[in-house]
Amino acid sequence: MSTIIGMAQDFVGSNNINLLLPNGQFGTRNQGGKDAASARYIFTSLSSINRYLFPREDDGLLDYLNEDGQSIEPSWYVPIILMVLVNGSEGIGTGWSFYIPNYNPRDMVANVRRLLNDEHMEPMHPWYRGFKGTIEQTASKEFGVTYTITGTIEEVNETTLKIKELTIRRSTQEYKEFLESIITSNDSFIKEFKQFSDDKTVDFEVIVTVENMMLAEQEGLLKKFKLTTTVSTSNVHLFDSRGVIKKYDTPEEKVRFILDVVKGDIIVNNRTVCCSLPCAERERFYSFPK
Repeated sequence: MSTIIGMAQDFVGSNNINLLLPNGQFGTRNQGGKDAASARYIFTSLSSINRYLFPREDDGLLDYLNEDGQSIEPSWYVPIILMVLVNGSEGIGTGWSFYIPNYNPRDMVANVRRLLNDEHMEPMHPWYRGFKGTIEQTASKEFGVTYTITGTIEEVNETTLKIKELTIRRSTQEYKEFLESIITSNDSFIKEFKQFSDDKTVDFEVIVTVENMMLAEQEGLLKKFKLTTTVSTSNVHLFDSRGVIKKYDTPEEKVRFILDVVKGDIIVNNRTVCCSLPCAERERFYSFPK
């Protein structure tokens, strides 16, 4: 049930493309999805975009399982772009951990097209649908890149601040509790705050003294109000086509798997895989609806 709920969530910081429709209360940004209703009160169905991602013409390539003599779902599906990059993922296992930020599906489509045309791919950077802050590359290492994700805060006047965006995967409720903890502390630099947020948007108004405003500006408003976080691409461990855990250094390296399947360098099952579709059909598959 939690998997189904997670696949249907569409608030900022969750899925860039939700494969299931959230018909009911599937959770909001206010509590980071934890406010989803009980499973017996909500309903779902496949999103219309699924057949763009999993073309019907590819159904015959899948390795369908058999249970008690009845054909059931395939062992895995093969989307035309890598959904693990589109919606991101994180978790731990025995001896392994992984973290994958979200990426823009349009960037991925563009890179797949470049691969099909024997062109070099462009670097892809994390992207979250509906996010109003900034995502900047701050460090680059041999194995992975670090990005700084920043919310937004603006000075309305000499005593008032407006916070209109938080960092990714920080719920509105968590940030409200953070501001409340500052006010109740012995060395509080906040006089009061008001919240005008709803289940989709962030809107806090913070009141400080003139002196504390100057001190906060010297320290940096983003740092003072904890509106920055960092993500890294140095911990991308995924199963490869052989079911073996592999470390991927860049998202482009993972996308290259698609071309290897198309060219036949990687056989996804015991059937011959080739790019036999007309160019017009392939173009249709890589044309996302607005």
